[in-house]
Amino acid sequence: MNSTTISIIIAVVGAAISVLTFFIGRVSSGEARGRELGEMKRNMEHLQKSVDCVSTKLDALRAENQKSAERLARLEEHVRLLEDRSA
Repeated sequence: MNSTTISIIIAVVGAAISVLTFFIGRVSSGEARGRELGEMKRNMEHLQKSVDCVSTKLDALRAENQKSAERLARLEEHVRLLEDRSA
């Protein structure tokens, strides 16, 4: 084998290694991206559950606040009636 043949073989082997390295890198990158997307999806689901929980608690607080406001209005009315009687 002469030096030209050896140079061509080395160039072809180098190109093949470059192509394989490129595809291995793309596959690894795709797997990492898939893991990241899966983690982001889990985080979003967790956030949605948390928002739903907070929303439920807020609804309960609103209902309790409404009851307290109604009770306060009744108490104020009773106080006004008692003040009118004593006057």
